[in-house]
Amino acid sequence: KNGTLMIQREFIAGFQGGDGGSPCYMKRKGKKNAYNFTFGDTSRHKCPEHVQSQVEFFEWMALVLEKLHVVTHQVRVSKDKNSPNPIVLLPISNSMESIISYMENVGYRYADTKRKRGESVYYYMRYKRFQWKKQIALKEEIIQRNNDGESPTALAKEFGLTSRQVHGMFEQAGKETFPSRTL
Repeated sequence: KNGTLMIQREFIAGFQGGDGGSPCYMKRKGKKNAYNFTFGDTSRHKCPEHVQSQVEFFEWMALVLEKLHVVTHQVRVSKDKNSPNPIVLLPISNSMESIISYMENVGYRYADTKRKRGESVYYYMRYKRFQWKKQIALKEEIIQRNNDGESPTALAKEFGLTSRQVHGMFEQAGKETFPSRTL
């Protein structure tokens, strides 16, 4: 707890490599080429007299992760129907930016399987973010050029889009949109 941020990061990377959660993907039910991306909770079963110290440890981890731009959620304690001991959970956000930050700023030590799985999710998400930014730039250019007097039909033809796609951009103007699930 008293080391530099980089030493604390290395500790967490080793801890997570051995016993922590990791990014993963699962095929979405009923969808041909669609996946959900999650970051598995870091969890520990503890006998009741040691639950508070585990909560404090996970709260410290959450503070360090937040300094490394990884979003965490509140540490919680739950009953486990398969164990007499409660389970302490440190949930890490499933958001694209949080998973990217985790892999860039923390990663894994001593766990090739988690590192490889995490990297496959990470590189896909970076690609998705890049494509999303390209879509936003294209949308902004089309909206600006339409505001300058160019017709939607001409813009659709120039950019290889349908008129419906161009009009959809006008409808979404000024709205914060999340990357398309089709990316």
